[in-house]
Amino acid sequence: MLQHVLLRCYCLHVFPTFIFSPEYAALRTELLTAETRSGVYESLEVELESLRSTCPRTSEGWLALLLVAVRYLPQAVVVCDASLPGLPIVGVNVGFEAVTGFKADQSLGKNCSFLQGELTEKKAIHEIREAIRAQVCCNVTLLNYKASGQTFLNFLSMTPIFDADGLCRYFVATVTEVQERFSGTKPQLRQADRLHKLLPTRLSWRSDEAARRRMSGVVRETRPVERRGALSSSSSSTSLRSASGRRTRR
Repeated sequence: MLQHVLLRCYCLHVFPTFIFSPEYAALRTELLTAETRSGVYESLEVELESLRSTCPRTSEGWLALLLVAVRYLPQAVVVCDASLPGLPIVGVNVGFEAVTGFKADQSLGKNCSFLQGELTEKKAIHEIREAIRAQVCCNVTLLNYKASGQTFLNFLSMTPIFDADGLCRYFVATVTEVQERFSGTKPQLRQADRLHKLLPTRLSWRSDEAARRRMSGVVRETRPVERRGALSSSSSSTSLRSASGRRTRR
């Protein structure tokens, strides 16, 4: 299942790029003008045009397809909109609900900091904020809280997604519950690593007009995104330690 989801995530970027390219236009012309048109040619033309009609035309369309692709992925996925104040969550999957205990309607519109509490490491919070400010990848281990109030160690991997204008539109993050010395969690970390490596760093589409207006004052030159996957030795993380207990209410 994971392989199929990862392939779909990859195709969400590669296939739409092809189907709106001059190469596709040339292929379609070849199909239409072929001297010998078989049923296979006609079926292929119909299928390609059907796929073209459903391909995203904006970064928002890409996000909608991404959320469908990862909906039932066991790996916890959360997406935040960088064009909105407070970097609110705009999508979570069932894996996120399973790990954190928070349902989608309890998470959407909130900043990911709602998973933090008094015991969450300040250094880790600072690293995340700096990565968001610099619009770069981030890997960090920090103490988070589930809906029940129980704490858990979260290996957070975060990737910025830029649109065709170079605007940082989304941050796609994976949440992996880990144990001391990552015992028993290596497969989950590998899955997160593979997912992040397949995410496009820059989309082929612009954002809608409203998002462009919101971001007009913060346009930056898009920089190459360093691929620091979940298993990268250069990952920035706080020291792992045993963590249990409940959230301390202020």
